[in-house]
Amino acid sequence: TGQLEQDGVVLATDDNSGAGNNFRIDAPVTPGVYYVAVRGRAPGPYTLVVRLVQGRLETPTTGTTSAQSGLSVLRGWVCEADLVEIELERADGTTSLLEPAYGTARGDTASTCGGESNTGFGLLWNWNILGEGSYTVRALADDIVFGEATVTVTMPDPSEEYLTDVSGQTIVPDFPETGQEVRLVWSQSLQNFSLTTPDATLPPRPASVSVPWGTLENPVAGSSFQSGLGVISGWVCEAEAVILEVTTEAGITYDLETAYGTARADAAERCEGNADIGFGLLFNWNLFGAGVHTLRALADGEEFGRAAIRVTTLGSEYLTGVSGQAEVVDFPAAGQTTTLEWQEAAQNFVITGVE
Repeated sequence: TGQLEQDGVVLATDDNSGAGNNFRIDAPVTPGVYYVAVRGRAPGPYTLVVRLVQGRLETPTTGTTSAQSGLSVLRGWVCEADLVEIELERADGTTSLLEPAYGTARGDTASTCGGESNTGFGLLWNWNILGEGSYTVRALADDIVFGEATVTVTMPDPSEEYLTDVSGQTIVPDFPETGQEVRLVWSQSLQNFSLTTPDATLPPRPASVSVPWGTLENPVAGSSFQSGLGVISGWVCEAEAVILEVTTEAGITYDLETAYGTARADAAERCEGNADIGFGLLFNWNLFGAGVHTLRALADGEEFGRAAIRVTTLGSEYLTGVSGQAEVVDFPAAGQTTTLEWQEAAQNFVITGVE
């Protein structure tokens, strides 16, 4: 039997973890002194392994319960690991284990991780695949849990994992402040609503780029509305690095490295059976500022997709301290009403109900 203690308080105990161990304890810790007590009838020689994992599950946020709908990126960072995995547990106890791409640049973790900055992980995920209900999300590094969150999934149409051929929009009055208003427009590629101003129009479509070995899926190649935290995603058959080049309306260019190598079985036949071809990046569009920006997707320097984006901001890079709710009438079908609520973590409205 193993027992974890701090200041005379028992934090956790275990006597049968299986997998060849007499006991195994996984516990979140803060800086301080801890003690591991071991007890047995005839202990004899034994080996005790203690490992500290430094990392964080950021989306969904560790320790929270949040509403989720449509496409998003499961993401965070780990200082050092051979394998990072995401576990999704259903109410009946069954689980799915997903492997995100790991090793993207995260300069903000360097001071925590001894100078190491290639610590990011990310996985593009369609919450609709799970179906409606409540789920537990766990992040594991080399089989050690380092983050856990609860999500409640709501789908516009419970029979459709990817809703097509629908449109919808609504005005949210008195948001983000009294006297102001925003417009929400359905985005098929996001499987969610995008935020824009009431009078905004889509930017002109840029020259199309088409290759057989890669596709920029979101933002959809062409033009779209974007706001808050968004997903940039698609697939490439083979690349050392997938880079997103964004040129703002002001003429400033940014290069963003994506998490590349996630499983995309739906596109594997286009890449001679290789399924580890997906890329994704969760990004805060507010960092670019309001205006029309151009995005180019590059695989080892070769362009394979281009999009024009009209970004709408709400006056800050990360809006806090506000709340809002909206209804979209006759969506996703005539006679139905979809409810949306502001979610600070997403910097956008998410679907919370359909009647």
